[in-house]
Amino acid sequence: KNEGLWVLFKQAATRRTLWIYPLFSILIIGGLVWIVPSLIIGAVILLVASLLMLLFILNKTNRWFGGITGDVLGAGVEGTEWLLWMMLWLLHYFVMG
Repeated sequence: KNEGLWVLFKQAATRRTLWIYPLFSILIIGGLVWIVPSLIIGAVILLVASLLMLLFILNKTNRWFGGITGDVLGAGVEGTEWLLWMMLWLLHYFVMG
C-alpha cells in the first residue's frame, strides 16, 4: 500500500540497513552458542522458525490485506515475538530441562 507507517519504513530502508539487523542477530546468536555450545540446536530451530514465520506473514499480508500497513507490521512483530517466546519455552522444557 502507498499510505501508512509502512511507507515511512520502506523509504528509510537502504541496502545497508537491511543487512545490519540480520547480521546483528546472527552475531548475538553466534556469541551465545560460543558461550554455551549446547544451544546450537535451539539456535538453528529459532532461526528456521523465524524465517518460516516471515514467509508466512509476507504471503498472508499480500493475500488478505493487499500489502503491508503499520498495523499489519505491528501484528506481525507481535506474532513473531510470541512464536519465538513459545519456542524458547518449549526448548527449555524439552531440551534443557
